[in-house]
Amino acid sequence: MKAQINKKEQTLLATPEGVEDLWYLEKVITPGAMVSGKSLRLFRPRPDAPAERKPVYITIEAEKVEFSKYGVSLRVTGRIASGRPEEFVQVGQYHTIEVKPNNSIKIKKEFNSSDLNIIKTALSHSQKVKLGIVVLDDEFAVFSKVLAYGTEDVGEVYSHTSKRDPNYSDNFIKYISEVVKMIETVFPEGKVIVGGPGFTKDALKKYIEKNNNQLLERTLFVNTSVSGRAGVNEVVKNSLSNVVKEHQLAEEARLLNEAMMHIGKDDGLCVYGIEKVKLAMDYGAIDRLLVHEELIKREDVQQILTMADKKNVNYVLFSSDSDSGRKLKGFGGLVAVLRFKI
Repeated sequence: MKAQINKKEQTLLATPEGVEDLWYLEKVITPGAMVSGKSLRLFRPRPDAPAERKPVYITIEAEKVEFSKYGVSLRVTGRIASGRPEEFVQVGQYHTIEVKPNNSIKIKKEFNSSDLNIIKTALSHSQKVKLGIVVLDDEFAVFSKVLAYGTEDVGEVYSHTSKRDPNYSDNFIKYISEVVKMIETVFPEGKVIVGGPGFTKDALKKYIEKNNNQLLERTLFVNTSVSGRAGVNEVVKNSLSNVVKEHQLAEEARLLNEAMMHIGKDDGLCVYGIEKVKLAMDYGAIDRLLVHEELIKREDVQQILTMADKKNVNYVLFSSDSDSGRKLKGFGGLVAVLRFKI
């Protein structure tokens, strides 16, 4: 994401470059924020004339924010505060600005420390290693991108053959070559993890070794017990940190496992829930704070995060779409690992 913050004017000019950036922006846009951007507005030159869509630059006071990873968009709805051309804009009426990758928007609000931390995280993630996962067997291959909020399916390739087919060998090689073409198309850069439960993964590796050294250099081959989407989840759980340890999903899993270890030992070095975490923050005992994304806009959680910034306590935002995020939610969405018992 490209972003410029004007702290004096309390504005953020942001250009999301992908669905991951839209996810981050959804956390920053809160009710009451003034959001400006290009949009289309229905206009009738006469009451009996058909409606026309006119391009406008419009500012609304946000009331509702919806992120859709499947529609690859962020929808911000609220009442119109201003816009141009004025003849196409009715101040006070409701409008929705739909933000997609490469669409710039301006957000004006009182940015708190949590907002600034989210923006900082978004900018740092945009510079990290891009990562793709492919899991295949002799019937089909699935392709997933690894994003901050989880994994996103980006395609499938089917073999359309079986060992009973007299042309099986030729069709199998064709299938393998199509998988390679798909990898090059959906993952043109960054690391790729290829997994699978059988010989097909090994056949793909031999094909790449023979035909594509550049792809081979950025590909890691791992074993999985299953194929399909379950195989992708297995790669995330067992192999992701071997490829890019700093990635959000791997970091979420590592931090949550550490917290669960302390809870399991009952050694007093981990607390969860608003009241216990706030108490630990008051004592200055917190080393790391794990926060579920659904809590980020709550006032009591915002107060804790403001205290965390003042005390230089690191905190990590967990996605509701990741396995670790779902587990964290089971503990109330707020967990703190402590430096000492209280």
